[in-house]
Amino acid sequence: MTQETAGTRRGPYRKGVERRRRIVETAVEVFAAKGYTSGSMREIATRVGLTQAGLLHHFADKEELLTEVLNARDGSVDAALAEREATTLREALAGIAEHNRREQGLTSVFTILSAEATNEDHPAHGYFTRRYREQHAASVAAVRAEQAAGRMRADVPPEVLASLLIAALDGLQLQQSYLPEIDPTEVLEALFTERD
Repeated sequence: MTQETAGTRRGPYRKGVERRRRIVETAVEVFAAKGYTSGSMREIATRVGLTQAGLLHHFADKEELLTEVLNARDGSVDAALAEREATTLREALAGIAEHNRREQGLTSVFTILSAEATNEDHPAHGYFTRRYREQHAASVAAVRAEQAAGRMRADVPPEVLASLLIAALDGLQLQQSYLPEIDPTEVLEALFTERD
């Protein structure tokens, strides 16, 4: 008997993996359109061609599905940055902006969920709290490197620039929903001392 990787397996296992992928994609669409609170498991199941019980076979509950949607978004951003081989903050920002433009469904669901999750009772509240803490710490380190290289203002504390950077990214995601002509890369360039 030979061992097979998840990507090469056939039969019921592969079908289950494919179905889970379709469920997550559909959940992204539903949560992007209605938010987590108003998006229902019943609607997701119907769109995928399952009963609600069939959906619960793949995901124990709505919170587990939400976790998978958030993981899909994070994985998508990580893959985009790895593909781009970003080595500077400027390159990473351009990669994130391009990802957000290309993956509008994931970007939309992320924007909606981050707003909904400000309520401490929301199941994604802990995820976003942790994510923003980690993102801020990583951004402070990246800003320090850019300041040391003379590419960002050195007269502003790195913690302040990191917060401004995160606010700009989040705000641009929201603005692009209404004003798709805005080029986030161009806007983010204003944070650097030299323009490409």
